[in-house]
Amino acid sequence: MKILKYELKHAAANNEIQTFAIREILSVGEQNGKLFIWIKVDNQSTPITDRIYVAFTGEELPSSIGKFIGTVQIKQLVLHVFENPFF
Repeated sequence: MKILKYELKHAAANNEIQTFAIREILSVGEQNGKLFIWIKVDNQSTPITDRIYVAFTGEELPSSIGKFIGTVQIKQLVLHVFENPFF
């Protein structure tokens, strides 16, 4: 098992990251003005593409939005991060 860090783009709502089938999302946060997600993975398991959705406060959410992961503030931006297996 390892903990890996992935950068998420907050200008684009949909993010695809290459991770592993056996994984646990730990947290999201800001580091040096950028948005990151930390995931505990079994890097011996099958590689997969994970889908993460980032929404701004006040933004209309897709009806198929997944599980809420967390909220992060970067300067004046408030970002809400969700798992999104449906985009």
